[in-house]
Amino acid sequence: MIHENLESGDSVSEYSKHTTAVEWIEMGYLGVISSQQDALNKRGHIIDYGCGPGFFAAYLAEEYKQKITGVDISQEMINHCENEYTNKDLSFYQVGENKLAFAESNSIDGVVSCYVLMQIPSHDEQIAICEEIYRVLKPGAKFTMLTMNPAYTGVQFDFLRNGDAGRVYSAGEKMTTELQTDHGTLELEDVYWPTQYYLNAFSRAGFSHIKCVEHCPAFGDNQDKAQFLIVEGIKVK
Repeated sequence: MIHENLESGDSVSEYSKHTTAVEWIEMGYLGVISSQQDALNKRGHIIDYGCGPGFFAAYLAEEYKQKITGVDISQEMINHCENEYTNKDLSFYQVGENKLAFAESNSIDGVVSCYVLMQIPSHDEQIAICEEIYRVLKPGAKFTMLTMNPAYTGVQFDFLRNGDAGRVYSAGEKMTTELQTDHGTLELEDVYWPTQYYLNAFSRAGFSHIKCVEHCPAFGDNQDKAQFLIVEGIKVK
C-alpha cells in the first residue's frame, strides 16, 4: 500500500525507485514465501494486499507461474504496476474502503500483505482489513502479514530505521520511517503498533492457528536483532 503522503504520479515514481533499489527480497519476504508455500506449490490464486509498486506480486507470478492479484488503494500506484508489468498471470486492482469487491467469498488460496498494517491509523481499520481478507479466503487458506518488528523501533538497521532512536511510542502514534538507498533518503510516515494489536486484529477477524515468527536481517548492522515480524493465521471455516 502506498503511504498517504505519496499520491502523485511523480511521488509514486520516486517511491518505486527507492523501494526497488534495496535488496527487498531479504527484507522478510523470504519468510512470507515460506509461510505461503502450500498455496504457491499448488499454483493457487494469491492476493498481494497493498502491493505498492508491484515488485513482490510480479516476483511471485514470474517465479511460481500462477495467478497473482496485486491490490492497492492508490490508482496512481495501480497505473504504475500496469505500465511496469505484462505477465499474463498478474493483474492489479484498486481497492476502495478496503473492500476486495472483485473477489467472491471463499475463493482465494492465500493472501499476503507486506508493510501495510503498520501504516493504518486505527486499530478498527486494521480489524476491518483482516475481516475482508478472511471473507475472500478459502477454508484452510492462510493470511500472512509482514511488518517491521515493533520491539526494535528506533534501532538503525543497514538501510532502514522505524521511529526515532530512544523514543517511546504509544499504540497508534505516528512515527517516521527512514529508508536509505543509493538514491538518497526516503522519509515515510508509519504508525507504531505493538505486536499484540496485530494478533488481536487477526483474532477478531476470525483467524485460527495464529502465530508470530521473527526474522533477523541477513546482512548489515544488528543481525542479532529480529528486524522483521511475520504474523500468520488460517481460515478454518
